[in-house]
Amino acid sequence: MRLLLTGAAALSAAAVASAQVVLTPRATIDVSSTAQPGLSQIGSNPTGVAWNGTDFWICGFNSSGAVGPAAIVPVTNALSAPSIGLAFATLTPPNQRGYSGLDIAGNTLVAAYDAGTSDPNGIQGFDLTGNRLWGKAGRGGSGVGIDPGFNGNPTGSGTGWTTFGSGRRALQDNLSGADLYTAANGMVILTSQGSFWRDMDFDHATGDVWLREGNNVIYGQRTGDNAVTMSVVVDVTDADSVIGQNIAFCRTPNGNFAIYNDRPNAASGQDFFNVVKLIRPDGTPLTATYGGFTPALGAGFYDFSFDPASQTLAILDFTNRAVTIFDVFYEPWFQYGSGCPDTGNIVPVLDMSGDPRPGFGVLNLDITQAYGGGFCYIFFGVAQAQIPLNPPCDLLLVPLPGLVGPLPINGNGPGTGALTISGTLPIESRGGVLTSQAFILGGGTPGIFVTTNGVQLDIPF
Repeated sequence: MRLLLTGAAALSAAAVASAQVVLTPRATIDVSSTAQPGLSQIGSNPTGVAWNGTDFWICGFNSSGAVGPAAIVPVTNALSAPSIGLAFATLTPPNQRGYSGLDIAGNTLVAAYDAGTSDPNGIQGFDLTGNRLWGKAGRGGSGVGIDPGFNGNPTGSGTGWTTFGSGRRALQDNLSGADLYTAANGMVILTSQGSFWRDMDFDHATGDVWLREGNNVIYGQRTGDNAVTMSVVVDVTDADSVIGQNIAFCRTPNGNFAIYNDRPNAASGQDFFNVVKLIRPDGTPLTATYGGFTPALGAGFYDFSFDPASQTLAILDFTNRAVTIFDVFYEPWFQYGSGCPDTGNIVPVLDMSGDPRPGFGVLNLDITQAYGGGFCYIFFGVAQAQIPLNPPCDLLLVPLPGLVGPLPINGNGPGTGALTISGTLPIESRGGVLTSQAFILGGGTPGIFVTTNGVQLDIPF
């Protein structure tokens, strides 16, 4: 398999269908008590979450109908014995105002606050015990994100933020709050969609920036400490006046994706599974599974915080005042098309398992439900196809030169056959696409083959 997979070096980086992200719920923490008057009150509802793999912080929004509190609260030991701490950074915004977002990196927590106009507390930095490090005047209605700098270069790192009507990302020093770049000279993030910003997040490895603007998803590929190339990744129903449109970028060993909430309106009764969406960096939609997670209906307002060290994701539910922590597994392969039946009307199945990282992991191709005692050939390709063969069997890929086989299939008789072949992808195949399909011979009709479904692998970088 190694020799044939080496041919993947020239594979295209484009995908033609969705892969899958497996989100497994670890814990759901009820934070509804923070909406009640007391030492842990953050306001009426939580609007933002920052998660570090052990603890999280939530910030609040005032919808009391009058001037009311908005604050930040820590929740420690979230996965074992959650404990809601004391509120800090308490402010008193008017009705329908408050904090718009949080982010965390190392020992620094940063927050964006919107009082409806520029405020001395618009952007703030704290240590993890809640001590304020600095404040920057501004209108913090557009979220906040800790910028790691271009490819992690600390000279370009800091607290990134923007504001309504701005076309640039400003940057504050994480510890002092000093201006590194301002709304006058920060990197240009403007696109044709406008500048009604709602949230931002950064790829912790590259410094690429992800933003929400009027419900659209905007991506900026970093080219320097203060330079970026912008593109509109998802152009959906515009909703400039709707708050709570958020995003997080998740970098995993098997591939990367962004998670966001498509919120064109604030109507109640919205289904989490219709609102929350995942995409590859090029905007290709991904499917997701959520284990036994069964959230109540809400208003489409969610926030997200990914911890790369633990590969866990926190999702905050504004309406139902809860935070759920998920384990994240990006499954970069998926089945497509249909195989054709063998003796007993049994269709053989092709799937993948293992570790797909090029130059490192061992990747498996798994055949099941085949004719036991027969044999097979494995074809590989660079794209999907549907080419009729002997009906109802189709060739489901554009084949690369060469094939693997013949390989004997274990088992004895219809549907009992199984086979696994393993190999390591060459390092130069990173970011490509590999399709595969098996042809099975030796069933009830000598000389006649049947086919499996196809499998596509979006090869990790």
